[in-house]
Amino acid sequence: MIGMLVTEETPQITQILQKAVQEIKRINPHARVEFVDYNDYYINKENEQNLKELIAKHRRGELKYCTLDDIIAETDAIIEGKI
Repeated sequence: MIGMLVTEETPQITQILQKAVQEIKRINPHARVEFVDYNDYYINKENEQNLKELIAKHRRGELKYCTLDDIIAETDAIIEGKI
């Protein structure tokens, strides 16, 4: 089962969640409870500008798709002095 709760963190909510986790663990010791701070996933202004530039280059056809094998081959060629 997957459950999700999105809320601002307050002392009351923290206390309620701690009690809920304890009860869940009592019922099922193998249960996993994970907490995620979604603020960590928001794009900051610096990254926003970089992403906008990448999108613009993609739309203009200026980006080249490379496989991992392509990158490894090019890296090997650079190391061997062929490039």
